[in-house]
Parts: sequence; structure tokens; C-alpha cells
Amino acid sequence: MKWIPFFKEFSKKLLRYRNNRKPLIDWIYENLQGYVGHLKDAPDGRRVPDIDPFTVLAIINRGITHEKRIFICSKFKSFLNISAPVPGDFDGIPVMNSQLSNFMAFVDKRKDGDIERLWRVFEDAVLEHDIKESYDALNGQYLIKYTITIGLFWIRPDKYIALDSHNRAKLSALGLASFNGRFVPYEEYDAINKRLEAEIKAGHIENCSNFAEFSHSSYIENENSNNNESEQGGENNNSKTQIAYWTYSPGVNASKWQLCIDKGIMCIGWDDLGALTNYSSREEMQKAIKKYYPTEGSAKNDTLAVWQFANEMKPGDIVYAKKGRNKIIGRGVVESEYMYDDTLDEFYHIRKVKWLNVGEWKTDDMHAMKTLTNVTRYHDYIKYLEDLLQPEGDMDFWWLNANPKYWKVDTFDVGEIQEYTAYNDKGNKRQLFKYFKAVKPGDMLICYETSPTKKVKAICEITERLHKDDGSEIFNFVIRKKVDYQVPWSELIKHEIFKGSEPYRAATGSLYHLTKDEYDFIVNLSSENNTNDSSQPSGPEAEFNSYSFENDPEKPFINKDDFYELVKQLQFNKNIILQGAPGVGKSFLARKIAYEMMLEENDAHIAMVQFHQSYSYEDFIQGIRPTKDGFRVKNGLFYEFCKKAILHPKEKFFFIIDEINRGNISKVFGELMLLIEADKRDEKYAISLTYSEEKDDLFYVPENLFIIGCMNTADRSLAHIDYALRRRFSFIKLRPEFGQTFNDFLVQMGIPVTFANKVCEKLEKVNAIIEADPLLTEGKMIGHSYFCAYNPDQSPEEWWKDIMKYKVLPYIEEICFDEEEQYLKIKDILMSK
Repeated sequence: MKWIPFFKEFSKKLLRYRNNRKPLIDWIYENLQGYVGHLKDAPDGRRVPDIDPFTVLAIINRGITHEKRIFICSKFKSFLNISAPVPGDFDGIPVMNSQLSNFMAFVDKRKDGDIERLWRVFEDAVLEHDIKESYDALNGQYLIKYTITIGLFWIRPDKYIALDSHNRAKLSALGLASFNGRFVPYEEYDAINKRLEAEIKAGHIENCSNFAEFSHSSYIENENSNNNESEQGGENNNSKTQIAYWTYSPGVNASKWQLCIDKGIMCIGWDDLGALTNYSSREEMQKAIKKYYPTEGSAKNDTLAVWQFANEMKPGDIVYAKKGRNKIIGRGVVESEYMYDDTLDEFYHIRKVKWLNVGEWKTDDMHAMKTLTNVTRYHDYIKYLEDLLQPEGDMDFWWLNANPKYWKVDTFDVGEIQEYTAYNDKGNKRQLFKYFKAVKPGDMLICYETSPTKKVKAICEITERLHKDDGSEIFNFVIRKKVDYQVPWSELIKHEIFKGSEPYRAATGSLYHLTKDEYDFIVNLSSENNTNDSSQPSGPEAEFNSYSFENDPEKPFINKDDFYELVKQLQFNKNIILQGAPGVGKSFLARKIAYEMMLEENDAHIAMVQFHQSYSYEDFIQGIRPTKDGFRVKNGLFYEFCKKAILHPKEKFFFIIDEINRGNISKVFGELMLLIEADKRDEKYAISLTYSEEKDDLFYVPENLFIIGCMNTADRSLAHIDYALRRRFSFIKLRPEFGQTFNDFLVQMGIPVTFANKVCEKLEKVNAIIEADPLLTEGKMIGHSYFCAYNPDQSPEEWWKDIMKYKVLPYIEEICFDEEEQYLKIKDILMSK
């Protein structure tokens, strides 16, 4: 493969710029205009001030034309004085997405040392040093997961395999590796390289003598597989009942999402194509797309998305609507074939969809950029999304006893629809017949194989309930997931939560109702890979950025010692309340404290609520709520969060209560006032709640759950805090700090140094006056949040004037409502030049 000598020499020559990158950056922007539009430091297109070596190599190894890659190589050949010839082929080289080719994050996500760490591992690899330390140092760095192995392959394809999607699939199929979506530590990565090398040397992999040939064959095999799937109408097309899963963008930045919700549809653009059913082949459609929507590329991705929308998607498929690359905003079931509706203003191509979940869920950049992507074969990804979008509302949960003599999970595929009748073989109604009439589409089902298997086998979803002509009832369900750990009956009955369930209490029968807690417990237990510790279930985990206060580029305005004292207080007392002036950053700081204790930015383990005067125990803990069939007990946010923490005892969870002093504390907390004490965080203190339906239904607050309250001290009417609450929380005062840290923040935001100095001087002076005034005191000082956003289109003077006019001075006027002289004095200081 002709590219290998060129890229190895390229890498060595690139090391010349290890300690002086500015000439390299200047040359790139001056000589590769038109080829580096992706190379920016923020969405606004600003130039990068620094660069890592893998991002330089990615300028070539992107999703661009063959001719462009050769041209860029020739430019670098001249600039770096490379003696190896420009490659005529790039076979086996994994390429980056054309718009997401940087190894270093945008400035708002990049942390100190990120670029330097990339240079360090690059240098170690090029000089053939041991890369273990420098490689593992990248664990948790934003944008770095499998991508670093792709970069290492570019420079040392003789030693390092790229773990791109094609190679991961083939390595998994060969049994040489398994992947969980997380960063692969060096010890594991090194073992993969050695296992693959041994297999190649032993001749066990056909037509493959090195890593580059392995990579090339993986790509070819995957492309052939994709083409076959498209020609045959999708994956597993031999089964018409096979459900497919799709991610979908409802317009740029989800601009058509409200339309989709209102009309119960999904829609895509490319209106100039006319009705998509007029095209007999993908090739014909591709030519039309190139004609009406000219582009430099082949339009392959656009064509595939449009073709699949019209021809491959089908009723019953599951669609996840997405916004950008890091949010899911909905989940629905396709209900119709493709339709063309030119009565709409735009986006004429539609399908009817029943949107089951609407909201916003952060996904850590896990989904693709295409308008429509078939993700059916990515089972881990689907499981991640299903767990993320926990269905709410009137959903019910069920347990199905399946006789393996007639129905074995192992003989069916994930996504395959099954039928279950409410009558047995003799035509008699099954026991608990009412449940067969109660199941409905969207309900979730635990599938348990009875004797002799006696194990939980699958997680399923009810898709349809039908009335047959003879008056009998049936329901259809689809296998969503075969469980990781098939929990045996003997283990289930060891847990108190299961002993209270209908499947345990009932003598015979096939369909039983489960509470959400019971269902969640079984799902979590069955997702545990370590069967030796199955009593400590842990659900699927996403990858999160590591966190350290010391390295946080967006630190709260608090000194290091004070920050760590807050962490210490929370670890010891379990409950703290941050109190201070409005805008001092209490909620922001609360989240940073949680990150520091978890050592990662894991928002999935943080819940937040804002109290208000009408917030109640029923909202917070548990209450009776109306349903279409009457009333039922519904658990509140804190109750559900505690149950989640109980299921994951080895991990930390944080419940943040904003404006905690605005609620009727005694009423909201009720009997939990006792349970939140640090020394009562144990199951032995569990109690029966007010609305508990069973006397054995006990509840407690686990020791791995921490409560952080936030309260403004400026509101005179809310100064009183229940003494019982005061005894159970540590109260910590926060002061606005307009010192050097805040001064530096203003300068980084774009405020000139001299103007930033004046701002800080004015605010410090005014806050000293407010603090000294016995009618105001420190609780009413001016906080930071008023000044944390700057529009670069404004001058600093205009920015300051607007903040004063619309935010700060109205606040000062309010707190000085009977001290006009004090108000005028403060105003003069703030508005002085």
C-alpha cells in the first residue's frame, strides 16, 4: 500500500513543529484555503490558535475526494520536504467525518493540556517509545475515544490497528475483541494488537498479511454488507416483521420538530425531487439529487437517507428524533408508508408517526449527523437510547411466563414480533384474563422462561392489542433486548423488592402486572455482566468527560480551598445548603461540586428541582394522581431518584434543590425529614410512606445520595427556615468575588483589560457599601451571573450600560426601596466613567 511510506515520513517531519506550532498553523491557513473550512476553534469559524499533530493528518484523511487528498499531500510534501512519493491510493485508511475531523475540541470544550497530551503520544509513537503512559493520559479527554487509535494507525500501521467502526465490527466477529463504547485502555488496546498480529502471522485471516490489509478488507466487507442490505430493503429483510431503528433530524437544528409533534409525522426536505416513489433506483435518485442540490461530493449519504425514507422504513419501526449531535428530543413508532404532501410549506416527504416520548435528553455526541440513519444493528446504542428515554405517563409493566416447550427466546431475533393469545390450547381463558385486556402498545414486558429454564430471558415491548372475529384477545410484542445476564428464579427470590411482586406471590398464571420499581429492578439486575456480584446491579453506562476542579476551564468564582471545603462538608454531612446573593452562582457551583465528587461530568446522576410556594409532598415524594381509569399512586421526583440510587449503590447521586427556602419545607419533606439525616441513611431505617398501598412497602434514603440546596438571601419574606431543616443541613455562605479570577474571566470573554479592571473595582466598592448597610447586608450584594455573557458586536461601554439599565439598577432600586439616597449613591458609582 503506497500511502504507508509517505505517512510515516510525514509524521517524522511533523515533529519539527512539536514546540513551535505557529508557523505550521500559518502555513496551513495560507496554503490550503478551501480545504480547511472545518479547521476552526468555534462554530463561528475563528482560527485555531494551536493545533495537534493528528488534526494536521486529518486534513488529508477526511471524507473528501481522492483528487483533493492527493493535492493536499503534494502541498505537504513540498512544505515538509518529504522524499517519499505522494501516494496514489489510500486503501485501508480510516477517514474522519468531513466536518468533524479535529482531534482537539472547540475552545469551549477544550481543557488545559489537551493539545499537549496529543503531541506527547504522537511523539512517543513516531519515535517508537513506549506509549502506555501518554496514551492512557487521554482517557476522558473530549473527542478522544476510538479516534486516537485511528491517528496511531495513520503514523504506525505496522504496530497499531485503527479501532474504527469497520475494524471493530470485524474484530468482534473474529472473537479478538469486544467493545462497550468507552475509551479502550492501553493494556487492552495492546492486547488487541498482539492478538490480531498473531492471527495474521498464523494465516488465520484470509488475504491479509498486515494491519493495513486487514483494515482495507474490513472496509470492503462492510461496504458490501451495506449495499446488500440496501438492495434487499434493509437488514434481515427475510422477516417482514423485523423492526428497524432509525435516528432522524427534523430539519436544521430541529426546526421542524414542532410541526412533527403537532401533525404526528416525520418529514424530510429535498422537495425539488417531487414524489420519491417516481424513482425506480438509488442511482436514478442520486442523479436527481446531484442535479437539484449540487455538491462537491457524491451525495451518497443524502441519497441513502432519502431512498431509505421512501422505500426501506416501514410501519412499526422505531424513530429517535435528534437535535444536533448531542440531544435526542423524541421517540416514536412509524404508522404509515411514505406519503408526498405538497400542501405543506416545505418538507413534503412525510410518514405518520406516533410520538411516544417528547422531551430533551443529552446523549454525549453518540449519534450520527445524517438526516436519517438506520441504527438497527447497533444494539448497545439502541439499548442506551431506550434506557435514556424511560417512558412515562400511563405506561404499564408486565411479566410474561413463557413455556420453553412452545416459545424459546433463543430461537427468535431481537426486533422480531411475537403473538400471545389470551386463551390456552383448550380455548379457555387464561388466568388473570383482565390483564390481557389491559395491555396496550408501549407497555414493557419482562419475558421469563419457565421450567426447566427458570430464567429471565428478554426485555420486550407491547406493539399491538387485537380483537379477533371470534371475540378472543391477543397481543403482539417485540423483543427489544436479550438480557446480558439471564437472572435465575433462585436469585430473584432473594430480593425483597421481588418478593412483593405478583409473579412471586401468584401460584399459577402467565401474565402479571409489575410496578415500575419492580420492572426497573429486574432490568438493572439482568443488565449486570458480573454474575458474581449480581446483588449490586448497574445499568448501562455512557462515557462522560472526566472532571477535576483544578483543570476546569469554567471554574466557579471561588478559591480552591473554599471549594474543597464545600466538597468535604457534603461528603461528611450528606446535605448542604448554599446561600448567598442572587447571581452568585449557587446552582452552577452545586453541579461542579457533584462533578468533583464523581470525578466526571455525569449529569445522569444529577437531578434538579426548583421549589415554589405550591410545591408539595405529592410532587416531591408520592401522591395520588388522576388517570383515565380513576386514581393511582404516583411517585414523585425525589422518590424515583432515591430508587435509582439504591439500584446503583457503588455510585454517587446528587439531588439539587434550587430556591429551597421558597417551599413549605415541613410539608414537602414530610416524614423524610428523619430519613435524610446522615446517620439514618440505611435500609434498617426504612419506613412506610403516607400513600404506601402495602404495609411492607418501605422506603429509605440511601447513603450514596447527596442533597444540595440553594437559597437566595435577598428575599426578605423567605428568611425563616424550618429549625428541623437547619439541624439536618450544613449552611454555607457564598460571597461574590470580583477579584483576579473574575477579572481574567472578563478578559477571556473579550472585555479589554482596563475596562475589566474598572468593572471589578466598581462592583467591589458597591458590594462593600451594601454589606455595611444594616438594612441590606451581604445577602443582597450583586452576584456574578449578570456579567457572564458578552455580545462582541457591542462595545464594552454599551454592554455595561445595558446590564445596568435592564438588570442591575432595577435590582438595586428594589432592595433600596426605602433608601433612595443609598440607591443614588450606588447608581453614581456604577455609572461613573
